[in-house]
Amino acid sequence: MWDKTADWVTAGSTVALVIVGVVSFWFVNKQLRISASVARYDLLLRLFEFVKVYNHIHVDLCAGGESWDPETRGEDYWHELQRYMGLLETLYGLVQDKLIDFDKVDTHYSHRIARITKNDPIREKLLDNRLEAVRWVEFNHLRERLKAKPVYVRLGGR
Repeated sequence: MWDKTADWVTAGSTVALVIVGVVSFWFVNKQLRISASVARYDLLLRLFEFVKVYNHIHVDLCAGGESWDPETRGEDYWHELQRYMGLLETLYGLVQDKLIDFDKVDTHYSHRIARITKNDPIREKLLDNRLEAVRWVEFNHLRERLKAKPVYVRLGGR
């Protein structure tokens, strides 16, 4: 009689511990997903801050049109443009590492990347030039992948 009661108590305790374990696992998993989402949005917000530094270049590209040569603004400006492109190029790595969703890149950054890729002198001197394109491999990968995305296509990115 005593052994059966002990067996029932042991079985009941085991079931209770399993239930507590499952509920704990579910709760921790949910918290981790929330934390990952918060971290992802924090990254996006920080990236916006970095990109904002180069807003003047984006405005110049919008105003200058497709044939405007940024190099005419001087060597320092040309190097600043390349730093801006390098910052945007990091988006490709963030997408590859699954830190940013590619649809968000299309939504938030296609207008900037399209302005760069639509500019004939930038394309000719940096992106399509075989000697310079070696430095812009990830930017060109990003550009190629964006060609299948709706916002980039609608903006006429090349």
